Amino acid sequence: MLISIITVAKNDLVRLKKTISSLNYIYNDINFEHVIIDGSSIDNTLPFLKNLKRKNNNIIIDNSLDVGIYDAMNRGYELSSGDFMIFLNAGDKLIANKKHLINTLKKFMKTDINIICFPFKHELSGQSILRCPKLKNKDKLPTSHQAMFFSNSFLENNKYSLDYKIASDFDLYLRSDRKNISIISEYEPISVVEFDGVATKNSNISYNEYKKIISKRYIGFPKFFILIKINVKFVLIILLKKIFTKNINFRIRKFLTNLVT
Repeated sequence: MLISIITVAKNDLVRLKKTISSLNYIYNDINFEHVIIDGSSIDNTLPFLKNLKRKNNNIIIDNSLDVGIYDAMNRGYELSSGDFMIFLNAGDKLIANKKHLINTLKKFMKTDINIICFPFKHELSGQSILRCPKLKNKDKLPTSHQAMFFSNSFLENNKYSLDYKIASDFDLYLRSDRKNISIISEYEPISVVEFDGVATKNSNISYNEYKKIISKRYIGFPKFFILIKINVKFVLIILLKKIFTKNINFRIRKFLTNLVT
C-alpha cells in the first residue's frame, strides 16, 4: 500500500519548510510519497525543493502555473500513485504514527470507503485544540480537510471543482454517499492544522460558497434548515471576530470544544 501526501504552495517557503520538517520520518519510506505542487514561486522555493528531492527518493515535484489552489490539488492527485491521499497545506504538520496509520488504512483496502476522517489538532501560538470527528455532517466537514484520507478510486471520479475558491473541499465531501464515509474518533490526532487558515481569513467568501454548495445539493426543508444553521454560525463568528482578539476567539472555541466532548 502507498500513501500519498499532497502539498501545494506558492511563494510560501517558510511555512512549506514547517510542513516538510514534520514529514522527515516518512521520507525514503516505500509506503509513502510526498507530492509537492509549486505554483511557479518566485522566492527560493524551487531550489529548496530540488535539493530536497536529491536527498529523498519518494518526493515528486511539479512547478507550473495553475488557476488556483484546487487546480493545483487536482494536479497533485494526477501525479500521485497512492491507494489513499491526504492533502496537507503548507504550514500544517503530519504527526500520525506511521505504522499505526498504515495498519488502519489497510483495513479499508478493497472496500467501498471513499473518505476516512481522523482527529486533528487546531493550533495557534503554541495553544492547541483536539478535534475529533463525531458525525457525518451536512453543513460542514466532519473533520479538517487535512485529517481526511481519500481513496484513489473516489478521487479518480471526483476532482475538486474550480467553481469555488475556498469551499471546494466541502463540495467534494458532499459528493460521497454518506455510507462510504468512515468516522474514526477514537484515534490519536494525525495532523496539526493552523487555526488562522485561508477559510478563517476569508470567512465571507467561505460562507457564501458553503451556501451556494448547499443550495445545489439539497431541496425543501433540509435545504432551508441547513442554510439557517450556516447563517447563524456565520453571524456568530463575525460578531466574535469584531469583539475579541484572535487569541481570545481561539480560547472560546477551545472551551466550547471541551464542553461538548
